[in-house]
Amino acid sequence: MLTAGAPIHENLRRTISDNFGGVHLTLEWATSETMLPAIQLDESTKKPGSSGTLVNGIQAKVINTETGEECGIGEEGEILVRNKLARYRGYKDNEAANQDFDYEGWFHIKDYGQLDENCNFYIIDRIKELLKVGEGHESHVSASELESVIFEHPAVANVVVVGTRNYDTQMDEPSAFVILNPEYSNNSKIAKMRVEQFAAEKLTGLRRLTGGIHWLSSYPTTGFKVDRKKLKSMVPEKQKPMATGLFFPPILAN
Repeated sequence: MLTAGAPIHENLRRTISDNFGGVHLTLEWATSETMLPAIQLDESTKKPGSSGTLVNGIQAKVINTETGEECGIGEEGEILVRNKLARYRGYKDNEAANQDFDYEGWFHIKDYGQLDENCNFYIIDRIKELLKVGEGHESHVSASELESVIFEHPAVANVVVVGTRNYDTQMDEPSAFVILNPEYSNNSKIAKMRVEQFAAEKLTGLRRLTGGIHWLSSYPTTGFKVDRKKLKSMVPEKQKPMATGLFFPPILAN
């Protein structure tokens, strides 16, 4: 069975496999810009956590999202790919179509991850889903990483993590929207409390859910995807307080 479009949580992968008689799930990464799949997962040579290896004819590199410099082996950054079939900057002089290509033909796929010495890719998340929870390059956490941890609890049927901006700190506060497993509906209050305790124990430091856990029966969607923007709007924003104090009018000279 082929999966694509987004990372799949390990617990969900096992559930799907079990429900379909132990079928193997294969992940492929491709876009219309590369014309062909760029990253393909082979179960026979799979490395734990790997999203797959490069398809023949595809080049790739990882760059630092702040400096644009190429990263070393095992260093995290934005993944870029190119091949001879991919369209390149200058195509019909269309800026909207060209903005994701640089002048060397590298395509910015807007995925964040790393590459090992054997060309195995480890895609962590979409760059737009990275949450800024501290200062500096190493202060981002992946929404999918936090989701995977919460998903480990058996009472969780589904979970989506979004970041809401705290305008005082200029940081993102991770909030988890969780759907409870129907098997726990008879004791939902206790189940929710245990999930919250589990998350508090597992997610500490920069990974702490400072935006809290919110419970839903279903997710708002747009097309076939969860509407993360709508979820963000469900969390009260922490607005920057306005300056207060006495107002003294200017003294005019005679």
